[in-house]
Amino acid sequence: MEKTTKKKGAASSSKKAAQKKKTAKTSKTAKPSLSLAQRTFLQAYASFCGNITAACQKINISRQTFYDWKKNAAFVAELETLEVDERLVEIAEYGLLQRLKAHDMKAIAYVLDSKGASRGWGRNATLNVATKTPIVIQSVDVGFFDSLNGDAEDEN
Repeated sequence: MEKTTKKKGAASSSKKAAQKKKTAKTSKTAKPSLSLAQRTFLQAYASFCGNITAACQKINISRQTFYDWKKNAAFVAELETLEVDERLVEIAEYGLLQRLKAHDMKAIAYVLDSKGASRGWGRNATLNVATKTPIVIQSVDVGFFDSLNGDAEDEN
């Protein structure tokens, strides 16, 4: 019976050794953790859409500290997952949409200039006409265009 007891003890010690090896492997391959200050910076950086100066000021660190942190691969990896450029574009698009809803003429002109070329709008618009229906071009008061640019003078 003693031989069986020894075998059980040997088996359990080999399990413990295997467990230690597994733990050692995972700790070597695991990402180094970020400090609280680094995680706080990442939140500020995202909220300021990638503005480094504003994020540094928010958490009271120098820009040099940020650049020192960029030497840490784990920090850089987290920084790249934030996609701040996409967020900035989304905010700009939302602002443009709000200005369009408010009938802001400059916003309307911008959208028509950049997106309306296929309908004949814009500086470099081309209009392909393949229709038998006559096209009527109406004259437009030049003052209308001046009002788009804010150049209209008060008539008082």
